[in-house]
Amino acid sequence: MILLKSVYFVRSKKVLLHNINWEIKEGENWILFGKNGSGKTLLLSLITGYLYPSRGEIFRFGKLPYEYDLRELRRTIGYVGTPLRNMFDSFSSISIIDVVLSGYFATIGLYSTVTKEMNKTALASIDRIGMLKRANEAFGYLSDGEKQKLLIMRAIINRPKILVLDEPAMGLDIPSRENLLSLIRDLTNEERISIIYTTHQTEEVIDIFDKILILDSGRVFFKGRVEDGLTSENISKLFEREVKIISHNKRYFTLIGGDNARK
Repeated sequence: MILLKSVYFVRSKKVLLHNINWEIKEGENWILFGKNGSGKTLLLSLITGYLYPSRGEIFRFGKLPYEYDLRELRRTIGYVGTPLRNMFDSFSSISIIDVVLSGYFATIGLYSTVTKEMNKTALASIDRIGMLKRANEAFGYLSDGEKQKLLIMRAIINRPKILVLDEPAMGLDIPSRENLLSLIRDLTNEERISIIYTTHQTEEVIDIFDKILILDSGRVFFKGRVEDGLTSENISKLFEREVKIISHNKRYFTLIGGDNARK
């Protein structure tokens, strides 16, 4: 579905992404992993069409950028990230229902005519996350966890083929994080949607993710199976300090101190 071939991104003469080759096939769920500043969000901006590579090619569903309408692309690739949430936060009075409905038009805010069917589907989406009775409340007064779940409902309203989640659990407490991860797991089972999920926390890698791409300073550090990528050796080298990765019930936990970490 997505193919990056020798992609570079240069800003102010500095190479921020270096020779990225990556293919995301139908049915695959990927973790995009790396430290802060490694280029994860930048790479997602290229995939979603908000930026263009300095060199190299990006094929989306077999087409190059000049072969499709960018607005249609953004209906095919759902996106949730902090910049999007901040934009909606600036519309302090926008309602929950209008946030979800805006996903039909890939707009920030609602400026187009909504059909009865659209409204019905949006309400069903809100009900899915247990917020139906609050549909007319203002988005700005929700908790961070509620906002993230609502933005995911907005992102899938057009039934996209790929859902891009840029550090969606950032800032959430443990119960909110686990509720969000449960919702994401349900989506893969029910919607038949592929997910790209970025994080720098191994604890967020759940069993639906089979592949991982690890970035380090804009370069591919590792690409392959999750269990092969999230190893003590790899993550110690990546974080430049000794850590121990423990796998339990198909979850990954990081302990500082390697073999000397407290068990």
